[in-house]
Amino acid sequence: MTALIERLHYDTKEIRISREKDMLKLMSTEAQLRQRQMLCRKMVEELQQQKENLELQLQNVLINTDFLETWLTANDKKNVDINVDDAFEPCDALSHQLLQCTAKDLAIEDAFYCLDRAAQEASLPVETYLRLVRTLSREQFFHRAVGIKIQATQAQICI
Repeated sequence: MTALIERLHYDTKEIRISREKDMLKLMSTEAQLRQRQMLCRKMVEELQQQKENLELQLQNVLINTDFLETWLTANDKKNVDINVDDAFEPCDALSHQLLQCTAKDLAIEDAFYCLDRAAQEASLPVETYLRLVRTLSREQFFHRAVGIKIQATQAQICI
């Protein structure tokens, strides 16, 4: 009987030690879960704040869209001929010259695109392509240089 009682005490002690280890593990897991719960709540709050901000932005976009649609319907002039060249009026001679230089520069860019397409399709000999590219590049360089000088002059005038 004594041996049985001692064995029972030993087994109980082992079980208690095992259960204490399990309890410590569970307590540490519980602490981690609480931290993660707090983190998840914080993230949910941030997402809700972002959602509210996005809803406000959406409302602003919808209001602006309505405003623009109203303006467009009120100002819809289908039969009006608009001259693109008159869309921008330079305010002085330097601005007019800068506008001309920029227009020529962009026109040369368009020409480069057309030349590249022609060269790729083999409808333009390589020698001709290179000669035209050199000529246009030189002209574009001068237009850009004049544009830079005009901008520098305008900057000095504004100071």
